Amino acid sequence: MQGKHSFYEKAHAALYRILEFRKEHQLTIKLLQEEREIGTPIVQQVVDKMERSIISYIEHKVSAAIVSGEIEDCNPKLTAFVMFKLYIALIFDWEKYADPLTENEIAKLFEMYLLKGLSL
Repeated sequence: MQGKHSFYEKAHAALYRILEFRKEHQLTIKLLQEEREIGTPIVQQVVDKMERSIISYIEHKVSAAIVSGEIEDCNPKLTAFVMFKLYIALIFDWEKYADPLTENEIAKLFEMYLLKGLSL
């Protein structure tokens, strides 16, 4: 993810890999199931810590992109949170309503909502 790739390409690739790991890793799956079904406080703390770590990682990448002039000046922490939650919604939550999205569909939606916007 170095070199000539844009911030968007690097961010998409990193987020997708993080969330795919989260989706496929057995311990993580068990933690997420227990959090949803039982709501055990210790499990909620572990999931929260994991999500905060991911958001912190994204925040650092957003800050670097601001400094390098790749993206507009913005609140890096809030931007990282929005990026993470959008990915979760597209990868996990959408599957409750319709067929899962492909990686390409997710990339296009991410670009539309976060980089280009909905305005014509």
